[in-house]
Amino acid sequence: MNGNGYPEIIESGGNETHIWEVETCRLVYPNGGETLYGDSLAVIRWRNVDPFQADSFSLFYSSDSGLTYSPVAHGIPGSDSAYTWTVPKTYSDDCFVMLWAYQNATGWDFSDSHFRIRPGTGVESPSNVSPLTFHLPYRVAPNPFISSATIPGHEKELFTLYDVSGRNIGVYKGDRIGFGLSAGIYFLKPENKDAKPLRIVKLR
Repeated sequence: MNGNGYPEIIESGGNETHIWEVETCRLVYPNGGETLYGDSLAVIRWRNVDPFQADSFSLFYSSDSGLTYSPVAHGIPGSDSAYTWTVPKTYSDDCFVMLWAYQNATGWDFSDSHFRIRPGTGVESPSNVSPLTFHLPYRVAPNPFISSATIPGHEKELFTLYDVSGRNIGVYKGDRIGFGLSAGIYFLKPENKDAKPLRIVKLR
């Protein structure tokens, strides 16, 4: 397990070492672009990715672009892959769902992009949702990192870092992300831009 709680494969050769994270779970719905309605039912769906098999899951949602999260459910059995959620009357265009998978360590996934919660009633049917694909405009390299990381192609831009509690840690340029931080899990957002937070991990 790496410092992110993910299983990893370490490949070494010559003077280089590559660390590859092994995906543990994948959130399927809502995954970005959907419209849900307050006080209606929506089925949150996910996949438990082999070979990692979760003992249990927890679900959280955010209405502020992932800066803070509120619990949806804890202790969902590891054999489950769906949860019927009563959508809160928290109306926002900047919502995310976060899935945590627990075993000896933890893994997690987020909605790939924002979805909306609007006033209304009814039942959201995942079978009626068209699959959408979103590509994140930013990539952190390396991630996990030891000293600092960079955002290739955006080295001169400013990014805000948050810890896992949603606390603002500070603003960093794209060429020295995380420099001087303690080891841990953080979330990165570009300044003054509408984008999903990126998870980064400092190992030591």
